[in-house]
This record gives sequence, structure tokens and C-alpha cells, in this order.
Amino acid sequence: MQMDTIQQGRSTRQGTGRDNLLGFVILTYENPPQILRLINRLLSMFDNPPIVCHHDFSKCDLDTNLFPPNVSFVQPHLVTARGRWPIVEAMIAGLRVLYEREDVPEWFTLLSGADYPIKPAKVVLAELKGTAYDAFMKYEPINPEAPQTDFQKRCVWRYFRRHIQLPASIQRFMPFCENRALPEWFPHRPLPFSEHFRCYAGSDFFTANHKCVQHILAWHSTQKALADHYYLCRVPSPTESYIHCILCNESSLRILNDNKRYIDWSPGTGHPKTLTMTDLPALLRSPAHFARKFDMRGGNPILDRLDEIISNDCN
Repeated sequence: MQMDTIQQGRSTRQGTGRDNLLGFVILTYENPPQILRLINRLLSMFDNPPIVCHHDFSKCDLDTNLFPPNVSFVQPHLVTARGRWPIVEAMIAGLRVLYEREDVPEWFTLLSGADYPIKPAKVVLAELKGTAYDAFMKYEPINPEAPQTDFQKRCVWRYFRRHIQLPASIQRFMPFCENRALPEWFPHRPLPFSEHFRCYAGSDFFTANHKCVQHILAWHSTQKALADHYYLCRVPSPTESYIHCILCNESSLRILNDNKRYIDWSPGTGHPKTLTMTDLPALLRSPAHFARKFDMRGGNPILDRLDEIISNDCN
């Protein structure tokens, strides 16, 4: 379940402690041109911030020589799959690499290769400088005795049951295809949740400061019950709960229940909508810092238009 992480020997610019306000951990597995575009945009907007990318090279190749020295890659990579535990480990590995760099940032943002900024850097950085919070994260407490929404009911099914992992050929035909829950009466490991350690869940993507990162990495290294439960019970979508449980149960952390992401969840699907030019007015009205998901294949011009608008706002 664990892996050793070796920072690629291609970083970093010289820096001290908190010279950088914001860095990035990016999880990718496909579409190299869009990955390159996203990273180049972040480098340009945020004045060459520290960036760590975990790319799943088993899914597609990526020429790391196309990226400048302050972009690090997690080596060796993990083989990941949607809704599976290795994505959590990939994110943890990226955090370790980012916070072992000389140019360690005060804050970091977790992105996928399908994300893109929708606000100028000055707006994002000003909000981070002025906030009293330690993290921006979308979360909900999950009460297995009284779930209130469809999402909470799904989380009870996910995180309070043991699951079997089905072959990929079968999974792809199921609406929530990562795993299937065994009956409630089926024997399973003791749950890691209690009145003192509650279950939380929400959106995968979040922004957090150095204090949160220290807590995440220390917890992951020393407190094994939660990770063992999510890994051994094959729970679906652990990225939507694991970090949330770690941060939201820590009383010393101040967490704003807003992850600063624009995501359009189309009804009746398990996937966010791919954003196009028709979504541009909503993106511009949104207070979010980043949006997902985008796909530049097929000539979708929305990223070009976002670049133009953000550049004009910076002038």
C-alpha cells in the first residue's frame, strides 16, 4: 500500500521557507498536450511556482523534458485507476515531494490534468493571504444512522461497508463502477469511525496550507486504521473522504466549506460535465479559483478565451 517517493532530480529554483505562497500538486494520466498547457499556464500566471506532477506513465507516455526545472515528477509513479486507493497514495506522494523541496510553498492546490484556472493569480493569492482559514475544502459529515441526502446515503454505502473489486470489463457498465458492497452482515474489519473520529466526505480537490500538509503527512505515516480500512475494504472513491476525515477531525484546523472549484455535475451521471463555451458566463460569475473538467481535444476554444480574459484582467 505504501511506496517510497523519490523526487526527480530536475527541481528546484533556490528559495527559503515561505518564499512561495502557492504551489501545486497535479495528478495526471492522459492527454499530454493539455497537461503541458495547464502547467505552462500555472508557471506563467503564478511566476514559476513549485509544481509536482504525479503522472501515471502506465496509461500514456509523457515527455518530462518538455517541462522546466521547477516542475518535479513523482518517481517511481503508481499505477492508478478511477476511484481506487492508489490515487490517494499518488496525492500523498506528490505532497511529500512538494514539501521536501527548497522552494516549499505556504499553500498548495490539488489539481487534475483536466482543471484550469478561471481567476487571475492576484485574486487567488490575495484570498490566500487574507484568509483566516487553513484549508478550502468541500465536505459533509456522514452519519450512517441518519443520512440526509443521496450523496450521504452513497457515502454510507461506500465507507461503512466492505466491497469486492469487479473486473474492469464489468465495472464499466455500472453507474458507480469502482466496486460493489458486500452485505451488511458480511464480516469485516472494525470501522475506524467513532463519536471522536467521524466520517467526512466531499469533493476530491482542495486547497490547504502548510499546517494542514504537516498534519496529513504525519497522520498518514503513523495512524494506519483509516488507510487500512479504505484500502483493505476496497471502498470506492477514497479520494472523496480520506483527506477529509484527517483534516475535519482535527480541531486545531480552520476549514472553510468551499473548495474554490467550479464543477457542473450533470444529473444522472457519475462524471462532471465537460465545460465548453456555453459555460463561460457561469465560469466568469463564479467565485471559484479553478474549474473542471475541460478537454481541449476537438477544438474546444474555451481555454483560449479564459486565457484572454484573465490576461486582460491582469493588465
